[in-house]
Amino acid sequence: LDDSNAHVRRTAAEALGRTKDARAIGALLHALHDPVLAVRTSAAKALVHIGGPARVPLLKKLNDRDPQVRQVIVAALRYVQDNAIVPLLIDALENEVPTVRSMAAQTLGNFHDRQAVEESVPALIVTLEDEDFNVAWAAATALRRLGYTSAHPSPKGVDPGE
Repeated sequence: LDDSNAHVRRTAAEALGRTKDARAIGALLHALHDPVLAVRTSAAKALVHIGGPARVPLLKKLNDRDPQVRQVIVAALRYVQDNAIVPLLIDALENEVPTVRSMAAQTLGNFHDRQAVEESVPALIVTLEDEDFNVAWAAATALRRLGYTSAHPSPKGVDPGE
């Protein structure tokens, strides 16, 4: 992960994730700050793949000062079906970075567990009013995927009859 070649760093992060070896967690957390987005993304996915012992330090990074770190973490969490992360994703719907909010909405739309859906729907409905159209659209799409059809909520500024 310290190689000068970004492709090598990205491949190393992917390989470490496949090993599921907890000893890689520190290096992968450090790689979340790599200057190359593909390396950061691979590191986040690797941490998700390692699971268990990587979960807490990864979730703590949702409050990282670097918005791109938060972004890659929320994107990687799309692959996690753990109700424990639902409140964190709901909190991420209020992040100052629109891409983080949008990805959080998309990720919430992937849950199938009844409790997760019940927790997510009210927050997603509020997110329909987001100032960023892409975020509101992601919330509407998530609601539809969750089977929420009450009054067919639409993002602010979109006529549902269009």
